[in-house]
Amino acid sequence: MLSNLIICPVSLGVLVVCECFSEDGFFYVESVTSMLTDTKLRNLKSKEKLYKVNDRDGLYVAVTAAGSISFRYNYSINGRQETIPFGRYGVGGITLAEARERLGEAKKMVSAGKSPGKETARGGSHQGCRNF
Repeated sequence: MLSNLIICPVSLGVLVVCECFSEDGFFYVESVTSMLTDTKLRNLKSKEKLYKVNDRDGLYVAVTAAGSISFRYNYSINGRQETIPFGRYGVGGITLAEARERLGEAKKMVSAGKSPGKETARGGSHQGCRNF
C-alpha cells in the first residue's frame, strides 16, 4: 500500500493536507487536517477530558474539561520533548494571530538551539517569549 501526504486546494483559498493511500493505483483520502479559524475556536466545546486540536506548524489548542482553550507548542530540543503554552484564547487572552506570531518567535529560538520555555522562565528579553 502506498501512502502519501498531498496538498489539496479547497474553497476560500485554504489549503489542507490530505493523507492518501493507494492499494490499486487510485488514491483515497483517509483524513483531512485544516487550520484553525476564529469561528472554529469559538465553537470548540469542552469534553470529559482534555483534548487537542491542531492548527499548523506544530501549534495546537488544548481544550480542558472546564472549557478553557489555550495555545501550545510542542518542540524537541537537545533530545528532549518540551511544551510551551502561549496563552489562553478568548476575552482577556490572546488571538489566533498572536499565537501564530509567538509560534514563529519560538520556532526561531528552537532553530538557534534555545529552549523558549527555559528562556521565558529565566526572564529572557526575547520579545516573542514575553508572557508565554
